[in-house]
Amino acid sequence: MDGIKKLLNNIETVGITPTMYVFCYLLMKNNMSQLNSLKATIKAHGRKPLTEKEIEALLKRGFLIKQQNNTYICGKPFKSLFIDKYNAAEEFWNVYPSFIEIGGRNVSIKSYSIAKFREQYEKILDGDYKEHQRILDDVIYAKENEFQFSKINTFLDSRQWLVIREKRNEDVVNDGIVDYKPKRKNF
Repeated sequence: MDGIKKLLNNIETVGITPTMYVFCYLLMKNNMSQLNSLKATIKAHGRKPLTEKEIEALLKRGFLIKQQNNTYICGKPFKSLFIDKYNAAEEFWNVYPSFIEIGGRNVSIKSYSIAKFREQYEKILDGDYKEHQRILDDVIYAKENEFQFSKINTFLDSRQWLVIREKRNEDVVNDGIVDYKPKRKNF
C-alpha cells in the first residue's frame, strides 16, 4: 500500500483529523523539526496546531500521554497502528517453517541472513501492521494445509503469500466454514 493510501486508511480507521494524525505521527517518530514546522505552518494560517478539544480527544483515547513537564508522548494505541520491523520480522521468522523434506531428507529453507530478511520484509510491509497479520495468517494456513514452502527469500521475492491468501479466501464459504482443504499444494 503506498504512503498516502496507508495514511488515509489509518486516519479513517482511528477516526481522527489528518492534523491530529500527523501531529501524533511526528511525535512518535520524534521528528521535532518537522513537528515544529507543522506547528509554524498551522499558526501562520491563524489556527492553533491542535485545539484543546483535539488534545483532550487524543488523551482520552490514549494516543497522547501528558508528561509531568507538560510535554506529550505517543501512547500505545497510536503506536499500534505501526509495526516494529524487528518484532514483525521475528514473528514471521518464527512462523515460517525451517525445513522441508526433499527425497526423505530435511533441507533448510531459512538459509538467509536475518538482517537482510528484516530489511526486505520491512520494505514489503511499509509499516502496515494489518498486512503483517494477514501474511502471518497466510503462512499459518499454508502450514496447516500442508502447502509446499520455498526458501524464505524466494517466498518474499515472489510474494507467495498472495497465492495462499487467494486460496484461503476461496476456501472460506458460508460464515467461515472451510469447504475444501488442499493437501501438498505448491505455490
